[in-house]
Amino acid sequence: MGIIVLLIMVSSPIWILIDLLFKKESFLRFYGRAENHLKSKWIAIPAIGLVIINWIWNICKGL
Repeated sequence: MGIIVLLIMVSSPIWILIDLLFKKESFLRFYGRAENHLKSKWIAIPAIGLVIINWIWNICKGL
């Protein structure tokens, strides 16, 4: 999960800067669509479940 967060944290500011330079709103549209998809219970519940499983796994490993 750390790799995914790293990719998002690196690419988002670059994407926003490009949108500002070219006066576009592609990041805002993408963010809105992603947020709407994540609100769906068919995606939100498994995603939350994966985070909880990962959290339990790390506790059991002593991390």
